[in-house]
Amino acid sequence: AGYMTTNGDVQAVAVEATWAAGSLLCDAGIDSHVSTTIAAPTLLPILHQAIIHGKSDLKREAVSAVWNAVAAPPNSQNDGSASLATRDGFLSSTAQVPGMVLCLINMLTSMDADALFYSIQLLNAMLRRLQVKREFVEANGVDALEAVCDRASQSNTYGGSQDWNGMSDDSADIAADLIDDLFSNDAHMNQDDDDNDNNGGMTMAMPASFTFSPISVDAQQQHFDFGGEPSQTVQVVPDAPMNDSASSAQGRGQGREKPIPLWMNQGS
Repeated sequence: AGYMTTNGDVQAVAVEATWAAGSLLCDAGIDSHVSTTIAAPTLLPILHQAIIHGKSDLKREAVSAVWNAVAAPPNSQNDGSASLATRDGFLSSTAQVPGMVLCLINMLTSMDADALFYSIQLLNAMLRRLQVKREFVEANGVDALEAVCDRASQSNTYGGSQDWNGMSDDSADIAADLIDDLFSNDAHMNQDDDDNDNNGGMTMAMPASFTFSPISVDAQQQHFDFGGEPSQTVQVVPDAPMNDSASSAQGRGQGREKPIPLWMNQGS
């Protein structure tokens, strides 16, 4: 129960004990091995609580120890496929701990390269081998992955990422692969869903180009009759057809021949 204490000495001992527990789990998954039959069932529940409730140093060692139980044993043949089913059981028990996925996501913001690396390794295994994708997305895990990539890119601007702030390029590579493999299509689908929602659930097809039809003007244009009394309602009357002589005598109001507006001559 060292993860629950605030005593510095006890906390330091708990960190060392957690590191030792991790060394006992390196061969977990091998049939009939003591790491599989005794160490894993005994230590994993304690390590899970250390990840959830421990301080940063203890979290780092606990995540590393759990990863030792989940990863392929050293010198295993065929990439540890023979022990995969057993190790998946350890991984599943870890993912089912309430708050575990969220805690691992929060550890992606750590400036501790080891804590970042082992937490993203566990999340990578969970996302690819278990059904935790929905929980991961709802906990803003994709944003956390993008932040890992962004931080690595920013650190490379000033020099080597490991030299500048301890970030691991391997962690950024894992984050980028997860985004590309599992979440890149989701972004397009979510955008399409948003567009459909904005259009009332209908997909709007935009034409390749717009064609504006010319505005047709009626040959008999209309004008206001300003010659009536002020109290009268303004009436709209059509223009009468005019020949050349009428146009010359009354003026057309268009600056042609006599620039006298028609309404000035209606009272005469």
